[in-house]
Amino acid sequence: VHGQLYSRVKKLNIAGGVEYPIGSFSAVFHRITETTKSDRQKVGSVSGSVKFTYHIGEIRIAQTLLSKTISVAVFEKELAKTIVEAYVQAMDEEILNGSGSGEMEGILTEMAKSQSRIKAENIIEFTADDMKDWKSWQTKLFAKIPLAMRKLKPEFAMTANTYEANIKTLHDDNNRPLWNETYNPVDGAESATFKARQVIFVEDGMGIENFDDATDGEVFGLYWIPEKAFAVNTNLQFATRRYFDEESNEWVTKALVIN
Repeated sequence: VHGQLYSRVKKLNIAGGVEYPIGSFSAVFHRITETTKSDRQKVGSVSGSVKFTYHIGEIRIAQTLLSKTISVAVFEKELAKTIVEAYVQAMDEEILNGSGSGEMEGILTEMAKSQSRIKAENIIEFTADDMKDWKSWQTKLFAKIPLAMRKLKPEFAMTANTYEANIKTLHDDNNRPLWNETYNPVDGAESATFKARQVIFVEDGMGIENFDDATDGEVFGLYWIPEKAFAVNTNLQFATRRYFDEESNEWVTKALVIN
């Protein structure tokens, strides 16, 4: 359930607090004759910079002295899973809604800015009638996707409710469904797709709303290339420490991560 977004975005491991230049690398083809030559082109130009700040996250798990005494080995194995699940759930939430103050800045937070890096023409509004009409999907979204994005296998991110209630119910003028069953008849596992694009489900309440419940201006889906859209700069590891709290008679496991 958790980590659907975090597992797909780019992971970096570079020093924070340092400005890294952002540049472009391109050239232009020119025709020449036997007596002319083209101008020399400077192909590396720096257009700005990016600086990563440090944000520290912590998870503390307490275990009473009694439970520590009678616990079984299985509990210890579950501890790491509990820490990871808590972490990736928080990462998914920050990727969408992080404030940028003391934590990562989320995509939806960035989109709401007046000078957002997300272009206004990339924010497409759907009415209830548009949502039911496959032609509107073709003209308002799919027809606008540039070739450079098509070949990089973009994905959808939406709630399961939107996919089941709005995408799977699309039909043609003869009321024939426009989607194919994508589940494994042996084990029932479903591979959610829309026009052969992968659909990643996000949980309700994470800023991407169910379309039928959304109000004007709320986001009901993303169409994105995760590794191009978002990056997490991290030390790629948890520092863990276990100690005994004399006041509460509890064993405490503390896990720290920097990103």
